[in-house]
Amino acid sequence: MNKRFAVLTVLAVMLTAALGFTASAQEAEAAVGTGTLTAEGDGSIRLRGSGQVALTGNGVLKIRDCGGDAVIEVTGEGLHVMRSIGDCVQHKYVGFNGSAVVSGQHIKVVARGTDLTLSATGNGAVLLKGIGTYAIGDKTGTWRERGVEVFLAE
Repeated sequence: MNKRFAVLTVLAVMLTAALGFTASAQEAEAAVGTGTLTAEGDGSIRLRGSGQVALTGNGVLKIRDCGGDAVIEVTGEGLHVMRSIGDCVQHKYVGFNGSAVVSGQHIKVVARGTDLTLSATGNGAVLLKGIGTYAIGDKTGTWRERGVEVFLAE
């Protein structure tokens, strides 16, 4: 009987741990829209797709050109480091305090920091995590630590 109790206790602990892990690893909320996505807040913005992105903020900015055709204009402060990652060229700005406009096919833009503002048009997905607000078309919402993923199309 003690062996059964021990086995059942171990199974109960494993099940509780598994359920706790599943609940804490919930996916971000999702929204879909057409037109221009605007967002502002503190935290992180991750964009992948094609089109045009304009953003401002303070923190770290990474831009990956995986299509070879990106036009990148960055103004402000920050240490610029450029490197190749597979078929992509990555531009990283540490201590970023300024603005950037990026356009192209197969681009990835990641910004982490404070006072982030974003305007994006095109096709792709944007993950917003932290504290802030967003709008696309006639839809508005908030983003929190758990995150919201916005899918946009022209």
